[in-house]
Amino acid sequence: MLHESLEDNMEAERTFGEYILECPDCGAEMRLVNTSVGRFYGCVTYPECRGACSCKPDGSPAGIPGDAETRAARVEAHEWFDVLWKSGRFTRSAAYGMLQKFMHMTSDDCHMGRFNKHQCEQVMIFSKGLCKIYGLRYVGSNY
Repeated sequence: MLHESLEDNMEAERTFGEYILECPDCGAEMRLVNTSVGRFYGCVTYPECRGACSCKPDGSPAGIPGDAETRAARVEAHEWFDVLWKSGRFTRSAAYGMLQKFMHMTSDDCHMGRFNKHQCEQVMIFSKGLCKIYGLRYVGSNY
């Protein structure tokens, strides 16, 4: 048992940070880059292609890379959703709990960075509906 655990840890060390991502905009490879605005996966063809995907502190991708249209839908969905908890009407965890039920998803799957365009549209329907019910107002870009 201990031997297996050590082998697993050694394997994890060999593969740590070695994520192979394909740019959804052009099909080229995406690499982890460090910039003045932080770390993220960027398309190797930059500046011709601006494909990007955020990452977690450990360097693993934070979500699924999306094309430009999907990324724009994620931003808009996040802005509408954030109104629910930034208004103080709901806590962030309560808002995500309601969204999980609405989307029929687990907490692991219910993240904007994993959503496709259709799922983002569902988030906006959910968020706009609750904003209307509770008199909450969207006041523009939070990002």
